[in-house]
Amino acid sequence: MSPLDYSPEYPDPSTVSPWPAIIRYGLIGGLIFIFYSLIGNITGLGRPNAGLVALMVFGLAYFVIYIGLLVFSIKSHRDEDLGGFIDIKRSIWVGTGVALIAGVVSSIFGYIYMTMIEPDMAANMMEEMVEMFENMGLEEEAYEDQLAGIEAKFDPMTALMQGIAYAPVIGLICSVIIGAILKKDRTEG
Repeated sequence: MSPLDYSPEYPDPSTVSPWPAIIRYGLIGGLIFIFYSLIGNITGLGRPNAGLVALMVFGLAYFVIYIGLLVFSIKSHRDEDLGGFIDIKRSIWVGTGVALIAGVVSSIFGYIYMTMIEPDMAANMMEEMVEMFENMGLEEEAYEDQLAGIEAKFDPMTALMQGIAYAPVIGLICSVIIGAILKKDRTEG
């Protein structure tokens, strides 16, 4: 019997489904992102009238939470379900799945929020964007084109579709990097 053979303390990865971890952490991530967006809307930190620096810090914090979710979900699956070992392929699968589910959950909430809870959100955000650009000292001609592109993204259906489409792509990219860092083959000991 080879030292690389599977034992009860190191399960065969082909017999361990990644789906429980993907669903669990995807739903947790979706709820975290819903809570985070509500905090941003309630406090105003996630809105243009908070200012460009506040928006950048708010966006950076969102990205840190996103990366943390993927790291935690992959590491948890590795340590709790696979006996401390995971290959990069499984890491990518788990991270991308978690990102997709979290993205779908938070995008559906965003759609509901924009259509039922705050139906004037798009118009309010556009007014705040104009005010932010004016406070920056920009002339109307300088930001008109940007506003047209931004306005299209505030359409609830467009935001829903983009959230669902971008979630697995960004999750895949991040999971490749995270998987390369967190992978631990059985040959590594």
